[in-house]
Amino acid sequence: MADEIKLQVSFTCENGNDKVVMSPGQVNIDQTNQGHFDTVVAVTTTEQSVAFTGISTAGQVIIQNLGTAATNYVQYGKTTGAYIGRIYGAKTSQKGTIDKLSWEPGAALYIVGNAAQKVRVVVCEA
Repeated sequence: MADEIKLQVSFTCENGNDKVVMSPGQVNIDQTNQGHFDTVVAVTTTEQSVAFTGISTAGQVIIQNLGTAATNYVQYGKTTGAYIGRIYGAKTSQKGTIDKLSWEPGAALYIVGNAAQKVRVVVCEA
């Protein structure tokens, strides 16, 4: 099988005279096994792990902060206390920022917030 996961990518960072654009368009990713995990997690200021139930091997992971406060964020990592990313809430009435990760098989997901908020976690089987 091939190209089961499709990701549309367009990125622009522009600040004054400094600008970079990366727009490869659609990126196709192979998926060996069928299945996905999709949930909304109520995040607090206490670290918690998220178990990817219903799938055997995590492949592509997308995490979105559903909060509407731009100063609130959720940190995530693959080991307890070692966070590798931060996802902020929205600056407007839109949903917050999104991170897409190619997950290391067997790794856990740990999340914690600087305030109570919700995040959506979607994981596709590898």
